[in-house]
Amino acid sequence: MLKQRWNNIPIMLLTATCSYNNIEEIRSKLNIPENNFTIIRGASFQRNELAFEIRKRKENKQIFWRELANYINEISDERCIIYCATKNKCEELQIGLENLVENSIGLYHGGLNDNTRQQILKSWKLGVSKIMIGTSAFGMGINCINVRCITFVNAPINMSKYLIL
Repeated sequence: MLKQRWNNIPIMLLTATCSYNNIEEIRSKLNIPENNFTIIRGASFQRNELAFEIRKRKENKQIFWRELANYINEISDERCIIYCATKNKCEELQIGLENLVENSIGLYHGGLNDNTRQQILKSWKLGVSKIMIGTSAFGMGINCINVRCITFVNAPINMSKYLIL
């Protein structure tokens, strides 16, 4: 519709994580001709400022929660996002961490009503909540500084749900 109304105006679409298949789908749905569409992408996904660490999760939930809380408390001045596969896992982890961490915990998943989600996002953006436990529903448009830790507690149901990071 934009190109139909303003034919001569250039449009730029930007993304950091879109696959080529998703890009082609977007181009097609927006009716942008192939000869009027260019993909500019770096040759590498290497990000030297990021560190990845994989730890074997403790079978005992209390030990796992305590170890996770200890790490979160070490970085208490910065933010932490903890992803879980389901809303039930999010709620269980929030209860497990409540009395172990020094900062307030936000909880974000698709089962919350719109007003609650807006309040939780506002609290996160203002820095009131430094810890966010959520499903993949939390992630789009976060754009906050000082996110020090992103943890995946459960294996994702579908890896594409976590390409938003």
